[in-house]
Amino acid sequence: MKVYNTIYGFIQAGVLPSDVLKEIKQSLKVSNFQLPSGYSLEFGGESENRDESVDNLLSIVSVLVILMIATLVLSFSSFRATGIIVIVGLSSVGIALLCLKLFNYPLGFMAILGIVGLVGIAINDSIVILTALRCHGQGCVGNPLAMRKVILNSTRHILTTTVTTVTGFVPLVINGGSFWPPLAICISGGVVGATRMALFFVPCAYLLTIRARAF
Repeated sequence: MKVYNTIYGFIQAGVLPSDVLKEIKQSLKVSNFQLPSGYSLEFGGESENRDESVDNLLSIVSVLVILMIATLVLSFSSFRATGIIVIVGLSSVGIALLCLKLFNYPLGFMAILGIVGLVGIAINDSIVILTALRCHGQGCVGNPLAMRKVILNSTRHILTTTVTTVTGFVPLVINGGSFWPPLAICISGGVVGATRMALFFVPCAYLLTIRARAF
């Protein structure tokens, strides 16, 4: 009866299916629900479809990651430079998950889809900064003043790109109901975090790789 009341209450409030399922599992755990011998319990519906979709999505992610890393290695001709970009991409995923938590949305299919799409967008700013540093006469050898000039010259374009990207997702966050906000929050939050990393972390990491190579 308690589980039934929980389901009915969530339906009346228009809560996401993932939240309902989470609450039901918690209620079953608290009540020490035990199935009779020979019976098993499986969750279908939205949960089953989500898990199947996530499995299909993740099955090709490894291939895409390998292709992305191979492209970066061929483009920069450097494993160290590629490593910096990969760190930014992984960090953007963590930032996206943090934003999702701050806005109190579950990690559902749309959020995972947003995270997968985020990685390719998030590393663009870092690629721009790293390419500009490597192409600059003094910046490529680690001259701090030259690196500072390169970064300042690239900041306006990078910030403009970030602002336009995030602004495009604002309507989905505000009026996207319960379906679109997780995707929009993951991409927007990850892009903002990746932009900060491109302007601060990438130059510092590049300078450290130059000094480490000197030794």
